[in-house]
Amino acid sequence: MGFTLKALELDESLAEAHNVLASIYTYVDFNWKLAEESYLRAIELNPNYSTAHHYYSEHLSITGRHEKARQHIDKALELDPLSFVIRYVSVKLYYNRGLFEEALLDNQRSHELNPGHFWSAQYDFEINYQLGNQQKAFEGLKNYYVISGYEHPEKMDSIFQTSGNRGAIKQMIEVAEKDYDKSRILWAVR
Repeated sequence: MGFTLKALELDESLAEAHNVLASIYTYVDFNWKLAEESYLRAIELNPNYSTAHHYYSEHLSITGRHEKARQHIDKALELDPLSFVIRYVSVKLYYNRGLFEEALLDNQRSHELNPGHFWSAQYDFEINYQLGNQQKAFEGLKNYYVISGYEHPEKMDSIFQTSGNRGAIKQMIEVAEKDYDKSRILWAVR
């Protein structure tokens, strides 16, 4: 936070610095009031700063203001329609609201913007699973594993044939637990 505060001390009109400060308040300090003030200041200073709208939309979603979150992510998409990250956040906002059809359409756009990214593959699984499209859900999960390098396609085919999506989900949880244990060990070593 020190560099951000120093930047604002030197030039209070830096929308980017206000956005970084707001992100720290949101994701590190959980200080919703100060985050809100900083996001709004960033947007006031530069209404065409897509990243400020993008992060502010996530903040709004976290704090339960979903309609307003949608407005800001749509503004971010209007300003930067080719941003994969902004499109991904749009997918996430739709998904978190249970708007699975809209999430699926946006996720297809994500694939077009960044083919082969594991975030989109993960949402292919999650969205299709929610919609009851079991085969498409499995293909998304399998693609996720292949892209991220966790499992071989043949192993995933075998798990799916034996246990369906429940078996594939169980495998996903086991992989996540291994990753979590690895990250804990790495942090302990530091």
